[in-house]
Amino acid sequence: MKNILKYVFITLVVALLVVVIGYYLPSNPPTKTSEIFSNSEPEKLLDEDYIKNLGLMQGHLIAAKDLLNGGTPDQAQSHLEHPIEELYGEIQDKLKEEGVDNFKQNLEDLYDTAKYKPYSDEVTKELDGAVAKIKSAIDSFFENNKNLQSPEFAEKVIISILNTASEEYEAAIGRNCKIVAPIEYQDSFGFVKYVENKLS
Repeated sequence: MKNILKYVFITLVVALLVVVIGYYLPSNPPTKTSEIFSNSEPEKLLDEDYIKNLGLMQGHLIAAKDLLNGGTPDQAQSHLEHPIEELYGEIQDKLKEEGVDNFKQNLEDLYDTAKYKPYSDEVTKELDGAVAKIKSAIDSFFENNKNLQSPEFAEKVIISILNTASEEYEAAIGRNCKIVAPIEYQDSFGFVKYVENKLS
């Protein structure tokens, strides 16, 4: 019953965020073909996108931990894989720039261990270790960029994470208001939970 209430609550929270964020955030205009090819240099990752992606990683790990504790390790695997496959490549150059040690191997080790020994103490240890590595990367960034320790920067990052959460939620809920894509719903849960933890 407690788990049901928790997911009902998160559903209501994210539904509200979909409405609020959709109202306040303008949609991006379509990119012109000329703009795509006007510069061959790779676009530098913005600071807020770097911190956002680290936050999304934490959100995935929150979802994975919740699913492991709930006895569904097969679903947790997707959330342990996403930080590696979807997000790490986006930030690896910025990690080097910030002087942060590579922690991709930590994420890969966690993924492999959870796949074969999902209920072991080793998984708990590696999950906590991965969370600590990501937190350390975030802390290191703000230590090196004290000028960005501001409410304005935090607001940009939080809104961006919640915008991603709302997109995942919209993809997860069908027209009959039932969950049609559980993984996306869990993504949304993890991202919102991460923001909730940061604001509490």
